[in-house]
Amino acid sequence: MIWINIRKRNIMTVVGIGVVAVLTLLVLPSLRSLPVTRVGEQGVFKPSGEGNFFADARMNREKTVSRQIEELKKLAADQSQDKAVRSQATSEFMALTERYRKQVELETQLRGRGYEETLVFLNPGRVEVLVGRKTLTKEDVARIGELISKNAGVPLTSITISSIQE
Repeated sequence: MIWINIRKRNIMTVVGIGVVAVLTLLVLPSLRSLPVTRVGEQGVFKPSGEGNFFADARMNREKTVSRQIEELKKLAADQSQDKAVRSQATSEFMALTERYRKQVELETQLRGRGYEETLVFLNPGRVEVLVGRKTLTKEDVARIGELISKNAGVPLTSITISSIQE
């Protein structure tokens, strides 16, 4: 059975649930000021701002991840830091790059299956998927849920799939 949780709140809440606080603040800062209009009872949201929400969010995520990677690389290479700190920075670097790689891979797989505009946020034990469509059919939800569950290694009950209309 497929479980879907389409939130009937603003887009900031949809994206922010389950996202590590630091990533919420750094990866998607444009969401804080993005005006949102509720479209319908199905939990579909329409950003009322200008530009492409998905492209802007991907660009913000990429910039933030790049900055975080640079900071972690510097910390890991800083010989004045304690060995435990350098080791922790290296571990965090590896986890961050793997999570980012997996998010991009999942978005690419979804595009290959006809979902052109998507964002995937991998969180510990939870995945948030935003799809750029007015509505999603039960078949869409099943297809997306199965793909994410299989490739992210999380149960269907830990996946939230939301549709967002630009």
